[in-house]
Amino acid sequence: MKKAEEVLRFIKKAGKSGRRFTEIQKFIFEKNHPNLKYDSSTTNRGYYCSCLSGTYRQKGLLSYCTKNADNKWTLTRLPKGKVYSINR
Repeated sequence: MKKAEEVLRFIKKAGKSGRRFTEIQKFIFEKNHPNLKYDSSTTNRGYYCSCLSGTYRQKGLLSYCTKNADNKWTLTRLPKGKVYSINR
């Protein structure tokens, strides 16, 4: 399973209640560095932001999501392709 698919599954599991940006960052950080502790206050702030939010050249993973009333990210559409069939 690709990392992008894991992130989208993580967001989808929250359902309509959604996930905070920091929760998503922590999830990815712990996947990439299982022996380290995530520190959102200083060290790991901004971790994986380009992949999540995108850059001027490419869209990020959160382009498939929208914010709900609580300002949390919810999955609203899936990327095209077999790899991202999240309902498996």
